[in-house]
Amino acid sequence: MEHYLRVLRANFASRFARAFTAEDFATLFADPDRPSLFEPDYACLKAVLREV
Repeated sequence: MEHYLRVLRANFASRFARAFTAEDFATLFADPDRPSLFEPDYACLKAVLREV
């Protein structure tokens, strides 16, 4: 099961990398098994438009 979650995160979540800043992306798709010391403020996250 863990293997499939890693694959899903790597393949699906990586598609959103261009939609957020690197910091926001890391916050949104952080490993749930490694929680941060501070609770993230998801309300402050904003999508950005970046062209390839």
